[in-house]
Amino acid sequence: MKTISYKHLIICIITASCFACNKQEYSVDLPVYQATFTNQIKLSDYFSSLNYVFLEDHQDGQFIDADKIIYHQQNWYIFDKELMAILSFNQDGEFRFRIQTVGKGPGEYQLLSSIFLVPEKNELWAHCRMTSKHLVYSLEGTFLREEKCYRSAYDMEYLGKDKILMFNIDPYIRSNESMPAGLFFSASEISKSDQVLETVSSSMYHTNEARRNFSLFQDTVFFLSQSDSLVAINSKGEFMISGIFNFGDLHPSALLKSIPFSPSNAEKLVNSGKVFWKDQPVCTSRLFFFQFGLNQSVWYGIIDRNRHSLLCTQGFVNDLNYLPYIFPSASKSETELVGLLTADLIYAYQESLSMISEDQKHNEKYKLLNEFIDQALQGSGHVLVITKTKS
Repeated sequence: MKTISYKHLIICIITASCFACNKQEYSVDLPVYQATFTNQIKLSDYFSSLNYVFLEDHQDGQFIDADKIIYHQQNWYIFDKELMAILSFNQDGEFRFRIQTVGKGPGEYQLLSSIFLVPEKNELWAHCRMTSKHLVYSLEGTFLREEKCYRSAYDMEYLGKDKILMFNIDPYIRSNESMPAGLFFSASEISKSDQVLETVSSSMYHTNEARRNFSLFQDTVFFLSQSDSLVAINSKGEFMISGIFNFGDLHPSALLKSIPFSPSNAEKLVNSGKVFWKDQPVCTSRLFFFQFGLNQSVWYGIIDRNRHSLLCTQGFVNDLNYLPYIFPSASKSETELVGLLTADLIYAYQESLSMISEDQKHNEKYKLLNEFIDQALQGSGHVLVITKTKS
């Protein structure tokens, strides 16, 4: 970002919008991640081991899905956006506490949209989007106080030193001009006018891509943009385009391979509908994992930053232990990623096992899987899958 025009270019690539209605074309030299499609990949190509945490069956420990998973000080914090509940388990899966105080009074919330930790204060923060406030809890789940937030947000990440990166692209928020869509910094030393990125209004993007949008690695937030670029934003609000995806003839992102670039071309890309959603990336220093839709099918993407490659698959061969695997949706550490096998998936495995022949039941893989399912269903049925990445 050595010139003003380059900064404007980056904003255009990220937002795929006519930011400031500038029709000028730019040239850019950025890494292109060439997409390679394969039916299956082996887990051993990327991971060295799989481990499991069976979550305890507790009357207050039930939830539907994990929209956000945070690991901190040997405890898990799980956010279920549909139930508007926060649950905590220790590292062995034992239930610790549940927060679910829906209401209009002090210490209550009406529409919970995100959670994040403030490690230096040992606090858990939850954001109520409807009333623009944060609810602050101890790491043991005790309510401490409310903090007013000048802007509602769909998702948030804490960047340290009281800086919060806030993301808005919800259509209901978009309709309110006082809360426009975009990326914002919230911090005591930053003015309310510090909108670091304006985002385009797109119903397809609103519906499918805004659910989970951030992944925090060290002090940098990674973001999958509407225009199919991999974006990093540091704690100072500086953009770092890590590269642009190229899906070849399958997707108009080929337009971005050799630019001159124009906002109108970017809008065509966003509105094509061929990529209909992307889930939040999960980061290590080298690898990025994310889900996306292509031509109405669900795919999994693995980005290797060292090789500038994007491997896309619809299936995995678990050659590590033959037990159930789930694509990672959060980070436990730089080398350990985590995903959630829900109880619904465990019951589906159980049903499929009931249909196999008697001869197959003597197979060692069947016995291992059956023992795994029994152990899961002795608990809540929810299982955290910890994948250790290769160095």
